[in-house]
Amino acid sequence: MKNFEKDKKLCLETTQISSGSKYDGHLFKWVEDGTHEEVNELKLEGTFLINDLKLQIENLKEEIQGCKNEMKNFKRKTICAFWWLVCCGHCCLL
Repeated sequence: MKNFEKDKKLCLETTQISSGSKYDGHLFKWVEDGTHEEVNELKLEGTFLINDLKLQIENLKEEIQGCKNEMKNFKRKTICAFWWLVCCGHCCLL
C-alpha cells in the first residue's frame, strides 16, 4: 500500500474492501463505499446459500439412509419368501 499526504489527512491509494476503514480525503471514497456494500451483501448472500446447501445435503443423506434400510428389509423379505417357497415346495412334493 502506498500512503500519500493530502491536506494533512492520510489517504490510502488502495484499501482492503473487507477492512471497513475509509478516510474522507480518499478520491474514490464513493466508489469504494458502493463496492464495499455490494461485497458485504454478496458475502451474506453466499453464506445463506452455503447454509441452505448444507441443509439439503443433510436431508439427502437421511433420505439415502432410509432407502438403504428399505432395500435391506426388501432383501430380507425376499430371502424369507424364497426359503418359504423352497421349504413348502419340498414339503408338498413329498
